[in-house]
Amino acid sequence: MSIRGASIGLAVASHPGPVVAVTVLSALLAASAGLTVGTAALVVGAVLAGQLSIGWSNDLIDVARDRSVGREDKPLARGAVSLNSARVACAVAVAATVPLSLACGLTAGLVHLGLVTAGWSYNLGLKSTVWSWLPYAVAFGGLPAFVELAHDPTQAPPPWMVIAGALLGVGAHLVNVLPDLVDDAATGVRGLPHRLGPRWTPSVAVSALVLATATIATGSDDRSWLLLAPGLVVVAILCLLALLGKDRTPFRAVIVGAGPAGAPPRLGDPPRSGGVRPVPGTSGDRVPRRAPAFPFGEASRHRARHPCLHHRPRLHDEPVVGRVLRLIDRRLLRGGGPQA
Repeated sequence: MSIRGASIGLAVASHPGPVVAVTVLSALLAASAGLTVGTAALVVGAVLAGQLSIGWSNDLIDVARDRSVGREDKPLARGAVSLNSARVACAVAVAATVPLSLACGLTAGLVHLGLVTAGWSYNLGLKSTVWSWLPYAVAFGGLPAFVELAHDPTQAPPPWMVIAGALLGVGAHLVNVLPDLVDDAATGVRGLPHRLGPRWTPSVAVSALVLATATIATGSDDRSWLLLAPGLVVVAILCLLALLGKDRTPFRAVIVGAGPAGAPPRLGDPPRSGGVRPVPGTSGDRVPRRAPAFPFGEASRHRARHPCLHHRPRLHDEPVVGRVLRLIDRRLLRGGGPQA
């Protein structure tokens, strides 16, 4: 067996689709969180190594089952890669995952190792139970927490982000198993998708994706509906693909849907209500917010310094209205503001 052939076989056995998708998603989250280049590289490296270990362990554990049903798409099952080569590659990936994860910080590292453990628990038996969705929910929901804790160990992500990630993970699991329902049933695998069957699994998966999008839309304070609308259109198209697509197309649709639906503008930004803003590139150092511009003169400055004396209706706290008011302020500022 040539080195080139073995390398290609190992790449295919790693489950490259999920590996690339989750790794790219972690890179997007790292960029959104404002991580330094070094920390972002550690985050992406840890996620890549963890995903490779999960993919290779899956095929190693299932090699006998895959051979019994004639899975020609599995390199280990058809003998394109030796079991020893796959075991060594998996061990190297595990050995790299631990230091790369802990290099992101003790808390963040332990969280990520927990996510990788969840993936291994799926391979080791949970996929044959009604709880087969749980490792995916934990892994996708915990990924934003890992990235945010790598940025600031004292700052956890907002709950809506974790919930949305978990829902995306459930949807990804359901559609990823769809092409294998028959083969899995023949070898005794009875996870949640197998119990739902091919008729209901796509519908439940799409429902999870829609719920994830709705969670992001209602939870994020940094997005207006005008900015969210294009993402909703994309998600709608991907839902149709998930319902009507064949083979791995539904899985790819859900993973791609995680991009426009799930990547917030800035994970590291503080809430709009005030407080301090973290300085990008530092480990938790804080400085006061820059003083805002006041296009309406001293009266506006007084309102900012003494908000209790100038209470605004709650409607102005809504994301869209607040964004419109800021745009009005900016336009007035560019034009010099009202003349005294």
